[in-house]
Amino acid sequence: MLWLRRLGILSLLFACAVLAVPSAAQTSPRPNLAAQVYDYNEPASLPTSYAAIFAPANSEPLLRLPIEGNSFVRFSPDGRWLAAVFGADSTGSARLTYGPIGGSTFEINSEPSFGIIGPIFSPDSAYLSYTLTSF
Repeated sequence: MLWLRRLGILSLLFACAVLAVPSAAQTSPRPNLAAQVYDYNEPASLPTSYAAIFAPANSEPLLRLPIEGNSFVRFSPDGRWLAAVFGADSTGSARLTYGPIGGSTFEINSEPSFGIIGPIFSPDSAYLSYTLTSF
């Protein structure tokens, strides 16, 4: 089970690295961003992981997101927003967390037995779409 969790964390890092490439259509690009994953096991029976987004000159993260279950991370085309989808929690609800990098985050929770997939930003980064799916 631990190797599956680590594989998921490595997949998240790869997705962040691939999606953090600035768009050629940007007019005012963000500095290069780096993602780092922290895995805390206190208490050992309740593992919690966090993804943190950093700008090169900052030692403090611009944004921290908890990683619970399966997660999918997307950067907006202008590099200013981040959206992450988290798998079902103990109530059976999935969660979409989004927000400006360096700002407050917002959450959308699905109804129980529904998942949230495919968060996609519009080309101008003004809109975020996602799909609800039943399982």
